[in-house]
Amino acid sequence: MRDGLIHYSGYLAQSIAGFFLIPFLNRNLSNEDYGLWVFATAAAVLPALFDFGLFWAVSRCVAQGRSLPTEVARAESVAFVHNAGRAYGIIGLLGGIGLLLVSGPLSRSLKLTQIPPRIVFWVFLFTALNFITDELMAYGAAVLQGLRRFDLTNIARAFAVIVRSVGIAVVVIHLRSMNNNNGMHAAVIWNLIGGIAGTVFIAALIQRVAPEYQISFGIPDWSSLKTQLSFGAASLCVTLLLGIVWSAPPMLLGFLLGPAAIIPYHLGKSFPNSLSWINYRTAEVLFPSASESVLTNDSATVRRAVESGTRWAVVLMLGPAIVLMALAPQIIGLWLGHDAIASAQVLRWMAAAVLAESLGAASLHVMWGQNRTRPILVVLSGMVIVQLALAWKLVPLWGAPGAAIAFFVSMSVGWIIFAILGAMLGGGNVREFLAHVFTGLLIPASACAGVAVALVQVLPIEFGSNVVLSAIAAGLVYLMIFFALGTHPEEKRLIDQLLAGKFKN
Repeated sequence: MRDGLIHYSGYLAQSIAGFFLIPFLNRNLSNEDYGLWVFATAAAVLPALFDFGLFWAVSRCVAQGRSLPTEVARAESVAFVHNAGRAYGIIGLLGGIGLLLVSGPLSRSLKLTQIPPRIVFWVFLFTALNFITDELMAYGAAVLQGLRRFDLTNIARAFAVIVRSVGIAVVVIHLRSMNNNNGMHAAVIWNLIGGIAGTVFIAALIQRVAPEYQISFGIPDWSSLKTQLSFGAASLCVTLLLGIVWSAPPMLLGFLLGPAAIIPYHLGKSFPNSLSWINYRTAEVLFPSASESVLTNDSATVRRAVESGTRWAVVLMLGPAIVLMALAPQIIGLWLGHDAIASAQVLRWMAAAVLAESLGAASLHVMWGQNRTRPILVVLSGMVIVQLALAWKLVPLWGAPGAAIAFFVSMSVGWIIFAILGAMLGGGNVREFLAHVFTGLLIPASACAGVAVALVQVLPIEFGSNVVLSAIAAGLVYLMIFFALGTHPEEKRLIDQLLAGKFKN
């Protein structure tokens, strides 16, 4: 629980920045400018998936390094991590070149009417350079995660987010004050500057806590990388499929309906996307311990980790997801300053999908850390097929809401299956697992929904106070009733320690 909250803190900074930056850019950039940037960013996600599973292989090797039986084995582990850092640099360079090569064909297929191909090339150029910095930061994050230094990982992420967000806002405001319409160009350039700053910062942290893992540039020793080839290949497929699940909807919207059609989906998914990071951050902290459990063969610890990780993911997700679903139109209207029906529909479907995700995220990461990747790949492949098939039919009919519905259906089915698989790890029982996860949550959830729906109708609407106060009141009611009626005995002890300022692992 402690590590999960720390691991989310960096993404909390990202979520807060996005809360202000997304509507700011939506107001200050044209639809085509903003849509092109979102599309280029989504396109950059795809080459990042082809990292040969290095992130998880590096994290696994660093985590197991302390438990390896001999000095020779530990030296081989360090050599692998060192060469993986070099491979990250090569992947960043090749991925950046790939983005530049596709910029021409994409500029002709995006149905752009106001942006010339030359500008599209420059947008993709700076996106490609930023991709290289993101790859180097990913290596640093993998090392720190394997060391379980989640505090340092998220300090580095928060630093990069702050530099990027504040800089982008300043340059766009400055250009607007001068009646200059090049805000997108300046924002893309400053995004790269923030990436460079983040890379330098995380390299300095590694130099301080684990200099033997410091990144270096050059040609990697491929024979060293082969020691983790099978796990890396499986991890690559897992990462690729997860990325497709999240990236496919905006890509399909762009290809089928043009870049402007991406905006309602992008706006509607922003809050649920931030919530999804809670699922992944609370689950990722289980990966290093699951990797170590392979050497210690401790099935009881694995079972408790899955149960506890799933329980806390659902507890943390349930209240916010209910508020988003209950108040979706009001939240979107207050956030954007105008009604956006399509974005509100996307918000509801995506919030429900992310709530379903909380059921299986812990199970996926524990199975992943134990190298049980075959069932993971089967389930994720099914999710991708279901989503693409539904989206291909629903997007032309309903646009962004159709993409969100396809996302919800695939996510719900897939993550429920992961929950069942995780419940059976270590000889566990599905019924006992579900009872542990959901005990005491019905009354807090019902009260949260009732308070949100009732108060937003009766509170004064000036300055959106009814939306803000309804959301806060519903969240407080959920927390108070959960603490009073829904907590397990061990959870009460943990909360008491937290309130007493003695929050320890």
